[in-house]
Amino acid sequence: MSKSNDQKFKNLSKYTFILFISETGIGSVLHGFKIPLSGHLLSLNQSFWLTRLTLQNKRKEDSNHAAQVSSILKSLSPTGKKLTPMLAISMQGFLFHLPLYFGINSLTLIVAGVFLSLWAFIQPLLIYLMIFGKSLLDVAQYFLEKLNEVIPFVPSDLSIILLLFIVIKILFSIFVSLFALKIDDQKEKQFAEKIENQYSISFNKPKKEKTFLKGLFFDLTRPLFLATFSLTILFFYFSESHYSKTIWSTLRPLASAIIIFSFLRLYPTEKILKLFKNDSTNKRLLENILKKIKSDS
Repeated sequence: MSKSNDQKFKNLSKYTFILFISETGIGSVLHGFKIPLSGHLLSLNQSFWLTRLTLQNKRKEDSNHAAQVSSILKSLSPTGKKLTPMLAISMQGFLFHLPLYFGINSLTLIVAGVFLSLWAFIQPLLIYLMIFGKSLLDVAQYFLEKLNEVIPFVPSDLSIILLLFIVIKILFSIFVSLFALKIDDQKEKQFAEKIENQYSISFNKPKKEKTFLKGLFFDLTRPLFLATFSLTILFFYFSESHYSKTIWSTLRPLASAIIIFSFLRLYPTEKILKLFKNDSTNKRLLENILKKIKSDS
């Protein structure tokens, strides 16, 4: 490894570690205080650090390496779920590096941040479509029609609200990208040191994790799931004539939710490590950061 490549690998290790501990630290705080839309906040954090890494190394693939390894390291998080944040970090890193194939400059980095930010809208929708299937769309259409009888509106009104929310997220993403592009290296260093100090204080402190059953119960009592499931029950109650069909139609998404949430908590993330080749950048990067974590513990 040349001196230039050696320095770039050190930068890659540094920013991957910072991304991991900042995601873990911020994620634990948001999880502890049950802050809504936490995934959107975490995506902005990831965008900032991937932008800084790309500016330093000038290599498009490094942002993807950092995201994939950080997603695996997320399995070490002391609180919260594991696989859904891991999926988010991984996919956001993949989306971030796509525009960089057109070159690394201010414009492509801003576009990369926007690409990354949109995944926070897509992932929850995909998961709930897996749980409720086509009935999720039927429920939404049914209650929108009922709501329209009380408060007249046209579908474009809801589309405008959703579009407005997306535009606001994009504007925040652009602001974060511009901030990452303009921030002084010394200020970034001080910011990173504060994060690392917080890591040494809080992350290494032993924390009691939820048992599997408590964690599963927590997933099933999340407001978004409860609201969606309750609306599904009401929909089938008022639209179906047979009680047996109503019961079956509501038990099916509940069973799906239990299976999916259980999988998200029980899946052995160590299996992901076997996907790496022995000489791959991801494997060397992961080994390097795990060594640092072990030495700091």
